[in-house]
Amino acid sequence: MAPNFKAELDAARQEIAKQQKLINRLRGSVVQLEFEQAQASKEITLTGFRLTTEIGARTREAMGEVLEQLRASGFDVVDEMPPPLSRLAS
Repeated sequence: MAPNFKAELDAARQEIAKQQKLINRLRGSVVQLEFEQAQASKEITLTGFRLTTEIGARTREAMGEVLEQLRASGFDVVDEMPPPLSRLAS
Protein backbone atom coordinates (compact mmCIF):
# COMPACT_ATOMS: atom_id res chain seq x y z
CA MET A 1 0.00 0.00 0.00
CA ALA A 2 1.33 3.49 -0.99
CA PRO A 3 1.82 6.09 1.74
CA ASN A 4 -0.83 8.82 1.91
CA PHE A 5 0.81 12.24 1.95
CA LYS A 6 -2.49 14.16 1.81
CA ALA A 7 -2.41 15.09 5.51
CA GLU A 8 1.19 16.31 5.25
CA LEU A 9 0.37 18.24 2.09
CA ASP A 10 -2.64 19.90 3.75
CA ALA A 11 -0.55 20.84 6.79
CA ALA A 12 2.16 22.30 4.54
CA ARG A 13 -0.48 24.30 2.62
CA GLN A 14 -1.88 25.67 5.88
CA GLU A 15 1.59 26.68 7.02
CA ILE A 16 2.24 28.37 3.65
CA ALA A 17 -1.05 30.28 3.97
CA LYS A 18 -0.06 31.46 7.48
CA GLN A 19 3.39 32.50 6.29
CA GLN A 20 1.88 34.36 3.32
CA LYS A 21 -0.43 36.31 5.65
CA LEU A 22 2.53 37.18 7.86
CA ILE A 23 4.57 38.31 4.84
CA ASN A 24 1.70 40.51 3.66
CA ARG A 25 1.37 42.11 7.11
CA LEU A 26 5.12 42.73 7.27
CA ARG A 27 5.13 44.30 3.80
CA GLY A 28 2.29 46.58 4.88
CA SER A 29 4.25 47.55 7.98
CA VAL A 30 7.33 48.34 5.90
CA VAL A 31 5.30 50.59 3.61
CA GLN A 32 3.79 52.38 6.62
CA LEU A 33 7.20 52.83 8.25
CA GLU A 34 8.71 54.18 5.02
CA PHE A 35 5.87 56.70 4.77
CA GLU A 36 6.30 57.78 8.40
CA GLN A 37 10.06 58.10 7.93
CA ALA A 38 9.55 60.32 4.87
CA GLN A 39 7.10 62.49 6.83
CA ALA A 40 9.55 62.78 9.73
CA SER A 41 12.35 63.72 7.35
CA LYS A 42 10.20 66.47 5.83
CA GLU A 43 9.34 67.76 9.30
CA ILE A 44 13.01 67.80 10.32
CA THR A 45 13.91 69.73 7.17
CA LEU A 46 11.10 72.22 7.76
CA THR A 47 12.11 72.66 11.40
CA GLY A 48 15.72 73.29 10.37
CA PHE A 49 14.58 75.89 7.85
CA ARG A 50 12.41 77.61 10.45
CA LEU A 51 15.26 77.67 12.98
CA THR A 52 17.69 79.07 10.41
CA THR A 53 15.20 81.77 9.46
CA GLU A 54 14.57 82.65 13.11
CA ILE A 55 18.29 82.80 13.91
CA GLY A 56 18.88 85.00 10.88
CA ALA A 57 16.08 87.37 11.90
CA ARG A 58 17.37 87.62 15.48
CA THR A 59 20.93 88.20 14.27
CA ARG A 60 19.78 90.94 11.89
CA GLU A 61 17.77 92.56 14.69
CA ALA A 62 20.70 92.39 17.13
CA MET A 63 23.12 93.83 14.57
CA GLY A 64 20.68 96.67 13.89
CA GLU A 65 20.54 97.45 17.60
CA VAL A 66 24.34 97.41 17.87
CA LEU A 67 24.73 99.71 14.86
CA GLU A 68 22.11 102.07 16.26
CA GLN A 69 23.93 102.20 19.61
CA LEU A 70 27.20 102.90 17.80
CA ARG A 71 25.61 105.72 15.81
CA ALA A 72 24.05 107.15 18.97
CA SER A 73 27.47 107.21 20.62
CA GLY A 74 28.95 109.10 17.67
CA PHE A 75 30.73 106.21 15.99
CA ASP A 76 30.09 106.27 12.24
CA VAL A 77 30.64 102.78 10.89
CA VAL A 78 30.97 103.96 7.29
CA ASP A 79 33.67 106.52 8.15
CA GLU A 80 35.62 103.89 10.11
CA MET A 81 35.72 101.42 7.21
CA PRO A 82 38.86 101.35 5.03
CA PRO A 83 38.32 102.58 1.46
CA PRO A 84 37.69 99.98 -1.24
CA LEU A 85 40.65 98.75 -3.24
CA SER A 86 39.43 100.62 -6.33
CA ARG A 87 40.01 103.94 -4.54
CA LEU A 88 43.51 102.86 -3.57
CA ALA A 89 44.42 102.19 -7.18
CA SER A 90 43.57 105.74 -8.34
